[in-house]
Amino acid sequence: HGQARTSNQLRKQGIFVSWSGVRSIWLRHGLACFKKRLCALEEKIAKEGITL
Repeated sequence: HGQARTSNQLRKQGIFVSWSGVRSIWLRHGLACFKKRLCALEEKIAKEGITL
C-alpha cells in the first residue's frame, strides 16, 4: 500500500494523518519501501503468533 491509501484507511478508523505524515513515520522506522514493511509484518506474525 502507498502513503495515500494508508492515510485513507486510517482515516476510516478515526485516525487522521496525512499521507506525508504516513511517509515520515515509515521513514523514521525504516519501513519506507513495501518489501521492508512486509518483512516487518512477517516477523511480527512469527513472533506473536498473529493470524491475519
